[in-house]
Amino acid sequence: MRRISALLLALGCQGTSGGILPDAREIDAAVELDAAIEPCSEPSAWASAPLRPIAPYQGLPGAVAVDEAYAYWTEFLICPDGYCTAGPIVLRAPLAGGEREVLFESENETPGLLGVTSDYLFVTIDNQLWRSQKDGSAPEMLSSYYGFVSDGDALYRWQDDTLLRVAADTLEETPIGTAPEQGFIQLAAEAVWWLGADEAHVWRMPLASGAAERVIDLGTSVADALAVDAVGRAYLAIYDREGSQSPPILARVAGDGAEPEWIDDLWDGLHAVTVDDAYVYWLDARGLFRKPLDGGCVETRDLDADSLVLVPAPGGIVVASAGSLALVER
Repeated sequence: MRRISALLLALGCQGTSGGILPDAREIDAAVELDAAIEPCSEPSAWASAPLRPIAPYQGLPGAVAVDEAYAYWTEFLICPDGYCTAGPIVLRAPLAGGEREVLFESENETPGLLGVTSDYLFVTIDNQLWRSQKDGSAPEMLSSYYGFVSDGDALYRWQDDTLLRVAADTLEETPIGTAPEQGFIQLAAEAVWWLGADEAHVWRMPLASGAAERVIDLGTSVADALAVDAVGRAYLAIYDREGSQSPPILARVAGDGAEPEWIDDLWDGLHAVTVDDAYVYWLDARGLFRKPLDGGCVETRDLDADSLVLVPAPGGIVVASAGSLALVER
């Protein structure tokens, strides 16, 4: 057994609407953590089912996004003297599998983030945001900012300390709220979430109120990965800032006064973590793991050691593994 300490700011909730009570409580939790995951005693069909190929990629995948029908991705080609970006840099293929479609090509530009809404594709290329139809037609350069996250009909992005909602069709910008720390954002549980600049704090901004809340303080630890489920529980890859000999861990923190729940040791680091409506998934050099959100044993399946990406998709999880995008069916 080993111990970690986490200083958590717990915010009370009332009802099912996610309303936040004004009285935050500080909790100093020293948590006993088991040193081994609980594997499932019987092999599962999920662990042995074949991957469903979507499309090959030629170099290294970057960002991946999905809608109901397609997987979209950015691609870094491998050149004899290192990495280059000459050729296709944004592509898509049907989730059911099929031909790659090239949406953007480049001679020397670097793709960054990628997002899809109901009608549009958004991508950053050399820190310039572009919008096109989802088939790559009618591309237009919009502005010079890098970070954003998208949902069905809007983007969310920072402008200095203000979070903006940008309508995907009209590009009208609406301020949501301000925050003393900013970071890469994600959407979950009717809020925007992010790791602060020092990687020791998790912040939440409910879309309805726009009031930024520091919901988790890791004290002397830091996190370099964050996923959030539909009820607002955070999944974090936590590292000791002071260089402890213990491995980093994957843990779940409810942010409501509950103690951090250990999930796994990360001796080999963490490639990716994500959640859908039933499972938390994580990926490292050992393979792909999943655990039910409501508790239970951990299922494991082998994947290529260089697998890098996990994105929830209709019917499963999209992974970038062994030279192709593929769907791990649920």
